[in-house]
Amino acid sequence: MTKTLPRFLCCLSLVCSVAWNQQSLAQDLAQDLEGQDPTSLQALKAKLNTLRTRHNIPTLAASLISEPHSSQFITLGLDPNTPLRWGSITKIITGLCILKLAEQKLIDLHAPLADYVDQHQWQNKWRSTHPVRVIHLIELTAGFTDISREEFNHNKPISLVQALALNPAHRRTRWPPGLQHSYSNMVPGLSQLLIETITGKQFEQAAFDLVLTPLGFTAASFTVDNKLPGGFEADGKTSLPYWHMTFPAYGALNASIADLTKLMHGILGSGHLSAWQIQHLLVPRSSLASRQGFMFAYASHFYARIRSGHVWHSHGGDADGYRSRLAIMTHSQRGYIASINTDNPRALRQIETVLENYLTADITIPSPPKSAVMDAAKLAAFVGKYYPTSTRFGVETWSAGTLPVLEISIADNQQTLLAKTSKRTVELITVTQTTFRRAHEPTATVSFNKTDGQLYLQGVLGNFARLDNCPSFLSQDACNL
Repeated sequence: MTKTLPRFLCCLSLVCSVAWNQQSLAQDLAQDLEGQDPTSLQALKAKLNTLRTRHNIPTLAASLISEPHSSQFITLGLDPNTPLRWGSITKIITGLCILKLAEQKLIDLHAPLADYVDQHQWQNKWRSTHPVRVIHLIELTAGFTDISREEFNHNKPISLVQALALNPAHRRTRWPPGLQHSYSNMVPGLSQLLIETITGKQFEQAAFDLVLTPLGFTAASFTVDNKLPGGFEADGKTSLPYWHMTFPAYGALNASIADLTKLMHGILGSGHLSAWQIQHLLVPRSSLASRQGFMFAYASHFYARIRSGHVWHSHGGDADGYRSRLAIMTHSQRGYIASINTDNPRALRQIETVLENYLTADITIPSPPKSAVMDAAKLAAFVGKYYPTSTRFGVETWSAGTLPVLEISIADNQQTLLAKTSKRTVELITVTQTTFRRAHEPTATVSFNKTDGQLYLQGVLGNFARLDNCPSFLSQDACNL
């Protein structure tokens, strides 16, 4: 495998960089869009074709929904029925399988996972007080890091039993389940185990029976499909081998954009998903912050993000040579899906910007909420040094206490907080007595919550704990910072 090391490392680098590039990408595209009608579908197609040429993308597919029961396809280099790889958008299907089993009363979302599958498949030192629950699987709050390098880079088709045997020692909780969201491809492996155990079927068949067939998918697979157009490096020329993922439930879906559009219609309420399923897809429930009513968090394989003042619920995908994005705006019932068959995240982000500009051109940007009144004494309760309480990769670095510390202080105006790292300082404006937002954000995106005498910060800045009363699951090196 020529991509063994880059595949693992690119996931880490994207976590660190994607969120901070949106403004510069919008500025890069502003000149290209100048003089064009932002609501013109013809102008949109022309812009996407320009990006396809600029980045040497063999195939580009997009589907847009701007009103219920209708959609617009833009396909360049393929037709709407050509299968594509969707990477981690697969997790939405996995989550819906579990939600469907819960609706059928075959599982209880709030029951311990050990009620249904062999608990020896994972290690949890908090088992007696904080068991891994079913809902923790679909909201990625189960307490696990991501899968290991060995599991990421294994590239031969294997059974679920073989996949679970690859590196079982790595499958252990690093912080109490239910504390916080942390992105992981390990957790969908346990979701797949649950689905196969309950249904008695392999994951692909269960996905068809529970989700894909009811949605009206005409074809899909989680293994090699000879009709795929092939995936390429960022240059659009160097082909990449098919990625046989250890757990298909985390990213192996192959399907056409026409079929994925049926999923998007369902999520927007005009397809074959129940209101209960949609609510679980979009409303988080199982982290410390979300249990206190904080909504800007990861729900059932959807997360909220803000671009140009608008709140989107979305998920992206990466399948070695394919990049994709599914995003919706719930209040306006709009959304899009986009896919390219090159490993070029910058190109996809530019495509996302163009599509989101098009879909929001006639929508007024929501006004930020007024700052809540909080005196300096109450603000002072949040001041201090904070260390990350989760990590996706690099457990050793995290445990050594060498990750960047976040410092919270009171701004000179005595009315807002400052969140400072070694690289940047962000002003946090009060929304409620425990939640804050950054300038121009239309909702609270940072939440402070205390439990067991420990103060946690969760939200768009990450997961942190204040070090004056350090959580026991952090190493002594971290707590002594």
